[in-house]
Amino acid sequence: MEDNIAAVELMIESYGGSAPRRTVHDKLKEHFPCAITGLRGRPLLAGTPEWIRRVDQVRREMCKRGDLDESAPHGIWRLR
Repeated sequence: MEDNIAAVELMIESYGGSAPRRTVHDKLKEHFPCAITGLRGRPLLAGTPEWIRRVDQVRREMCKRGDLDESAPHGIWRLR
């Protein structure tokens, strides 16, 4: 989890400490293309891809730890 948190923090920092959820997802997808494939290298097509759920789980953990500003507008991930 710590590696994932560090990756998300770097992505948000690269946008000046605040970025929309979609931008964070797109940037992670760009830097870690293997994250968008399934265990056997097949694209995940149905529903919300597992990697997006994992990134959102990292966000929730960062909020619990106090790393993200929960008073930021809806959909904006802002570092404290």
